[in-house]
Amino acid sequence: MNSFKTLLSLSAIFAAGSQIARADTYFTMDTTQTFRQYSAKSVVFRDGSLSFELYDGDFTYRAGCGSTAQTNPDTGICVPGTNAYFNAVNGDDGQPVDGFGANRFQVVDSIEEALTVEPSMPQNVILRAVPASCTFRVSSEGFDDQSSVVIGTRVGSSTVTYLHQYNLTKYFYSKSYTASDLSTFDSDVRFNSNYQFDFPRLGTAITPSTSPIRLSVQHYKNVDGYRKVNNAYQGLLFTDLPSFVDGFIEVDPRATFVLRWTIAGSNPVLPSSDELHFSLLDLAASPNDPTIDTSTVYFPNFAQGDDVDTTDSTYVIMDNAAITAYSFPLGLFAVGKSVLANLTYVRELNLGTGAYDAGERSFQLPIKFVNSAAGGISVVFPQNSTDETLAFDADPDGDGYTNFEEWAQGSNPNSKSSVPSNGTISQSTSSSALSRAEGDTASTEWQISFNKVAYADSKVSYAVEVSENMKDWTEITGSNEYWTVTNELSSDKLIVTSKTGTAPAGSFFRMKISYAGE
Repeated sequence: MNSFKTLLSLSAIFAAGSQIARADTYFTMDTTQTFRQYSAKSVVFRDGSLSFELYDGDFTYRAGCGSTAQTNPDTGICVPGTNAYFNAVNGDDGQPVDGFGANRFQVVDSIEEALTVEPSMPQNVILRAVPASCTFRVSSEGFDDQSSVVIGTRVGSSTVTYLHQYNLTKYFYSKSYTASDLSTFDSDVRFNSNYQFDFPRLGTAITPSTSPIRLSVQHYKNVDGYRKVNNAYQGLLFTDLPSFVDGFIEVDPRATFVLRWTIAGSNPVLPSSDELHFSLLDLAASPNDPTIDTSTVYFPNFAQGDDVDTTDSTYVIMDNAAITAYSFPLGLFAVGKSVLANLTYVRELNLGTGAYDAGERSFQLPIKFVNSAAGGISVVFPQNSTDETLAFDADPDGDGYTNFEEWAQGSNPNSKSSVPSNGTISQSTSSSALSRAEGDTASTEWQISFNKVAYADSKVSYAVEVSENMKDWTEITGSNEYWTVTNELSSDKLIVTSKTGTAPAGSFFRMKISYAGE
């Protein structure tokens, strides 16, 4: 290894900027589960995974200093030039180690080659023992071999003084679970008991050995999704929520909202080692479907430039994993946006002797950011306004319209000069109603428009009624012979459009606003 110390002499001064790849030797069992809540008590398993990963070997490299050739990369911190070459891993994807892509030449600052486990012999990895009643077995495909060879060179001059080969051992096995596989996951993943594997001893490729390296790992219980197990409920449930509407809860981003959750049964969170992350995932691809998958972060998204991966890279780290509430920040979220609240418990527990128990449990909640009456009224008044001023039936500006009537029709409840307007029609208007002359035909399209609130919450509903005598009113529905109503959630207009034909003798219209809240 003395030759490698010479290799490092050109780049050691930059070690402070190195990116650590892996610990020297470790064996990890890692499980993931994702649950999503669609109603007050309905939590559904979405997917999961179980994996085992062994690393023997370690290296540090200069992040951003890769090159497609043995040369000085075009960055100021990489003056010494590349000094190591990574072969393609032996896995199915054929890509270079650790996601380097085409840049197999790297500036490497330190390296420790495999000391215990022979690389590139996945056929000799054997599952030796599993917990009692566990159904997990390694499939016929066996472990994926992702072992690597690193060639170190001195590149300070045009003459290469030596080459040194370093072998890094990596074996990986993964099993995936779909929404219908929760019972299989429960059978495969047993807690507080050992999973034991035999790995080929270093040197086995040259001199066969009957003495494998035996490694064990124990998996501790993690947070479960809310469900009934052995006649008792356990797991995480979001609580104190607004009513669900088509699989979403509705939240006004201008009003204070605290997301709360509880863990039924015994609480397996390990505050000293677990982390708790929070993010909002973007449902822009299908904003009315609470069941779709997405990994695009909406909040917090600190992406800068096109070269930053924003696909699940940012999240808020909670102060500790034992907390059970998160207050949404005000003023950051757009009305009309659909998102998934994503709460994730992350564990990487060092069990000693190179064994790690790892896992992630994600709990998701579909949310629509809406325009609520309470939020819309409150933002036009000072923050210290009284409840009496903000009441729906109050008229603090004295213009003859209540706070709710003004908000629902797009005017300002805190301005006497701002009042709800009558609907507009291209042919004629009336101060009390909108009318169409008897016998007029609809060969050219009529449109009557009323002001409303875009993205109003589901407690608010709008309808248009028509009358021939201003006494008997009928709501315009799809079966109406003469008129159709367009009421798009994203629009601040409610539009009545004529159908082809002859109008009845005098038509009057009015907009009806209903509120189903308390």
